[in-house]
Amino acid sequence: MTAHRERMRRVARALLAVAIWAHALGVASFLVVLSLFGESSRVTFLLLHVPRHPWLIAAALLSPIALVQRRWVLVAVEAVALLVTLFPLMGMRVGWSRSERGHRLRVLTYNVFFGKLGRPQLVEEIAASGADVVVLQASPASLAERLAQRMPGPTSYKARYDGEFVMVTRLRVRDVEVPEPLADGTPAMWARYALEGPGGPFQVVSFHPFSPRAGIFDREDPRIGVDIRDRQVASAVAATARTSEPFVLAGDSNLPGLSALHRKHLSGMRDAFDDVGFGFGYTFPAKYPWMRIDRVLGGKVRFLSVAVGARGASDHRSVVADFELEAP
Repeated sequence: MTAHRERMRRVARALLAVAIWAHALGVASFLVVLSLFGESSRVTFLLLHVPRHPWLIAAALLSPIALVQRRWVLVAVEAVALLVTLFPLMGMRVGWSRSERGHRLRVLTYNVFFGKLGRPQLVEEIAASGADVVVLQASPASLAERLAQRMPGPTSYKARYDGEFVMVTRLRVRDVEVPEPLADGTPAMWARYALEGPGGPFQVVSFHPFSPRAGIFDREDPRIGVDIRDRQVASAVAATARTSEPFVLAGDSNLPGLSALHRKHLSGMRDAFDDVGFGFGYTFPAKYPWMRIDRVLGGKVRFLSVAVGARGASDHRSVVADFELEAP
């Protein structure tokens, strides 16, 4: 009996070692493959859009066992795997809010799913943010004036509706650009607003490249959608490059963490959540989010704070960011 128990103990120890090394190699391989290939193949395209929590759950199960058994090498291996899972793989950030040096401004971005889950609730939810600038994607026209009338404060708000884009602001609107379609007739899927704030002029670009859903759930070759998103995001980024003013690029990017398109087009900008966010910042799907695709980015701005909204009347969650313009 004692020999049998000893044999089982050795088997259990060996299985734990195999499980931990397999988990660590799996995490590393997953990260490397997505980092290298991004959306370039159907397999990696699909992997970009699946939850990464199973890697974290495995670490939470394996680490205590190794610790109880005092398998210190395995504890160290699993600790490294856990850190890789939390930070580069799942996108955890440990930033904190900053004090303003100049004039604080607040922007809210929100894909509102065309108001299908409740327009009155959306109006109340957005008004409660007290944002100086609200940019909505996938929005019905009716939300524009409703929000302009409901936003709080002594200053009246102006509203714009351009295609699926709504912009509501208490600031002076100097100019609006709604782009022509791309060369092949595909909508560019952005709108640019030149505003005047207390700290000076700046630009806000609201963008919403096409969803990857067709490549995930339909039989469409995902590379078709990837190519379209590539050109749409490039067009929105080009709009920010045409000005020397500070700018904010905000919206539903449809680009999850480790996306090659994100690295290609957006990595040179400041990301509000990267700068001052804490946690994962996931915004989609709203009920149990596992992707950070709704973003606030910028240039020549200093982000002060950022928060992801609670689950509201949409399939996305909102993002609210405070920022100030950098001194010229």
